[in-house]
Amino acid sequence: MAKRTSSLVPFEHKTFRSLWSAALISNLGTLVEGAAAAWLMTSIAAVMVASLQVV
Repeated sequence: MAKRTSSLVPFEHKTFRSLWSAALISNLGTLVEGAAAAWLMTSIAAVMVASLQVV
């Protein structure tokens, strides 16, 4: 019978844990940056539309 291994076995290695954690934090940072950029663009667009309506 084949030996069953857990998918968490790579986390036993310190180097893998470090790289995985760094990649996770980087991806979360990219997600937050994208959300912030979209929020900024919608707030800028609302001001520009309001200023065009006044003119």
